[in-house]
Amino acid sequence: MNPISFLINNFNSFVKNFSFGWNNFFDVLILAILISLAIAFIRKTRSMPILLGILAMAIVYGFSVWFDFPLVRRFFGAFFGTFLLILVIIFQKEIRRFLEIIGIWGIKRKITSPTDLTLLSVSEAVKYFIPHKIGSLIVFSGQEPIERFLEGGTDLNGEVSTALLTSIFDDSSPGHDGATIIKGNKLKKFAVHLPLGENIEAVKHFGTRHRAALGLSEKTDALCIVTSEEKGTISIAKDGLIYQIKNDQELKDEMKSFILNKFPERRLINYKKWIWQNLIIFFSSLILSTMIWLGFNYGSINVQRNFMVPLEFKNLMENYQINEYRPQEVAVTLSGKNIDFSSFDPRSLKASISLEKIFKIGWHKILIKNQDIARPNNFSVIKIDPSIIQINLIN
Repeated sequence: MNPISFLINNFNSFVKNFSFGWNNFFDVLILAILISLAIAFIRKTRSMPILLGILAMAIVYGFSVWFDFPLVRRFFGAFFGTFLLILVIIFQKEIRRFLEIIGIWGIKRKITSPTDLTLLSVSEAVKYFIPHKIGSLIVFSGQEPIERFLEGGTDLNGEVSTALLTSIFDDSSPGHDGATIIKGNKLKKFAVHLPLGENIEAVKHFGTRHRAALGLSEKTDALCIVTSEEKGTISIAKDGLIYQIKNDQELKDEMKSFILNKFPERRLINYKKWIWQNLIIFFSSLILSTMIWLGFNYGSINVQRNFMVPLEFKNLMENYQINEYRPQEVAVTLSGKNIDFSSFDPRSLKASISLEKIFKIGWHKILIKNQDIARPNNFSVIKIDPSIIQINLIN
């Protein structure tokens, strides 16, 4: 059967067995919501190209199933057989962070948004650091908890001010090499050690402070501000990226953008833009979840396939020989789930015919019964053509 005919037959079988109820609707909808959340999360990380690569492989695998390309299907089938395990290994950090975010939604956390005075204090401190080439690392905590990524440090819980920041990062201060953590309008800790970033290429021209800022931004939604004591530059690290900005005005813009994105009570939403962006993600996820649902249901529908099956004989009486039989093989129509056929080897099919009740030489007609077809238990025999064969015995 050519691929087009195969596709048409499979599609017709699918349409005949197709049903879609309310449970299926909510099944697809919930999966679409989860996928849209995952896409919105992963697209901010460096793992998006990996996800697109897996999606491309899934599309190729889907075509191989629909058009019955056995070699491609088996090759990718081995991969997708352990797909969940592969996903956990590749995206273990992203999955952990995603689950943490889901957990945060279920907990009432009162997070105070930094005021304009706090932002001004930080901006003025950074403005002072640049001409004096003072190195600093200032962290604004976002909605996600960052405590498990922090090591060491000294608790302070003081009001953020320019004077406090300049004193902490003064070269004579014992805590000037670490990071300061700001939550709301409080400077919670200073002299804190942060995890180092994994994207070494992005910070190859910078020092340890920049790599630490990148590391925290890879793991949380925090905003990290870094000043270089060697170059007198300002860098921003967020969402797993690090880049330089030109002056304190750009710094103010970055901080305001961060506040508007992370703290709803101060957010001035462009509703039209927000709805449009999220609708694109949601409808894309809805299409993907529908395709996944169709793929699973396509595999679970009952279809019929035709196979040419060779004959073999057993229980032949002693001193008798088979001189000739015809036909040499029969056409057998099997019924089973489509997904079972995808891993089925037709070479395992045999028509095993018993000759124990034949006691005379010469030509005989034998009826082939369904139970004579050796097959897996999850397949049933629909038709055997021809169902009667002829055999000639001699001694």
